Amino acid sequence: MKQFMIIKVLLFEFIFIFLYSKVVLSSSVNTAILYKKKIKPRYFDSLEIVDDPDDTIINENNDQVIFESSEKIIKYWTNEEKEEFEDQMNEEEEDDDEEDKENEWGSGHFELHSLTKKFSFYEQLEYEEKLCYDAILSHSKKHNPDLKINFAVFGITDMEEFHEVLKESIERIFTVLVYENPELWWIGTYRYKLSATTYNQCIITFIILPKDSPFYGITSKEISNINDEIEKIKTNITTEITNLNLTSSYAIIRYIHDYLIKNIVYSTDSKSLHIRTIYGALVENKCVCEGYAEAFEYLLKQFQIRCIIARSISHEWNFVEIHNKWYIVDVTYDDPVLKGIDSSLGSDKNLSYNYFLIGTKHKINGHSSKKYSDDKAHKLVYSGFTDNKVIFYPKIESKDYIPSEIEKKEIESIKIPSILGTEKSGIKEETNNSNDINNALSLFNFKIVIYYNIFAMLIIALHYYIF
Repeated sequence: MKQFMIIKVLLFEFIFIFLYSKVVLSSSVNTAILYKKKIKPRYFDSLEIVDDPDDTIINENNDQVIFESSEKIIKYWTNEEKEEFEDQMNEEEEDDDEEDKENEWGSGHFELHSLTKKFSFYEQLEYEEKLCYDAILSHSKKHNPDLKINFAVFGITDMEEFHEVLKESIERIFTVLVYENPELWWIGTYRYKLSATTYNQCIITFIILPKDSPFYGITSKEISNINDEIEKIKTNITTEITNLNLTSSYAIIRYIHDYLIKNIVYSTDSKSLHIRTIYGALVENKCVCEGYAEAFEYLLKQFQIRCIIARSISHEWNFVEIHNKWYIVDVTYDDPVLKGIDSSLGSDKNLSYNYFLIGTKHKINGHSSKKYSDDKAHKLVYSGFTDNKVIFYPKIESKDYIPSEIEKKEIESIKIPSILGTEKSGIKEETNNSNDINNALSLFNFKIVIYYNIFAMLIIALHYYIF
């Protein structure tokens, strides 16, 4: 009887801890998310990837191309290609529940996204993919970047299966590369070829600027010169922010948001090569949504503020992390055309905050019921190149970010032209600091309950063995 009672008590304690943890963690912190791991064929025993192999090996196998492919990044698709893609996605769309639609979780290939682990596209890459990514990034960050990159791959046990997984891996690598590095503005459309050597090794050659790239024909030196111009503008902006002694991430995010709106004219001029790059946004001061979003990410990175690209078929915007939570910023939509007339360069008359650090349940201005998550222009795709799901996004908060009183005062103290504009109507009184304190207390209370119950179980077990 005593043993039966002990088992009942212990079972009750375990059930209590499980239920309590579900309630507390779901209300105070983002829970760990379990992803279905995509089981890939084991096409190698011990794969070795060698960056920039000996020219002799490359030259010997130039004529033995066994596979070749290329992809064009979505932002350079024609309107017809985008419309066809959208129709295809609508046909294949599965019924998702309401929570998935609002949170816009992506599809991942990892088993676990840890509570303590910071979100990163890079961390979604597998080990071998990271080796390739790191090498391509290194070649591209040179003052005069390499436009042709070779890898030697050794240890392949099944070349046919290697071909099958290679295409998706490269798509994931380049999606992460362009989403996390907007300063690599010339990288997008790519081509690669696979050349056989022996039965268990091959050469992979990446052509960074193939013929269907909008920047085909540009030289490394010309890229370097353009980068120097971007660097000059970036330094001016970051110096201004530093001189203002802005201390909060909120103030820096706000400054850059307002700066871009004031200093960019929305332009769809097809003659302009750079309307979809940070060069168009920062140097030429004219661009479309990709220029706004990528310049925004690029500048926030200078202050170690976590910001990523969000992509739909027809649009590009940002997700920004502040106080360990992710929110939406759409600089393009906050630079609207008013009464059919776009504001001139240097004007902030159309400066808006309708899409500044908002949540998924944010009501779109002028609509009583339409939410951000209902907007088709903000329906995420999970690759920069196809309808494949090769990356996933972080969980986005459902409610808008609420600045603290300190953050509001810091904004009011900024007296420079690029920050002038209309404040959001209806300032909310609740502060984000109070939310963070409540979350911290909930987690603290959770830990106390866990420790107490573990201690109680030990006492019961000890009592059983002694008596």
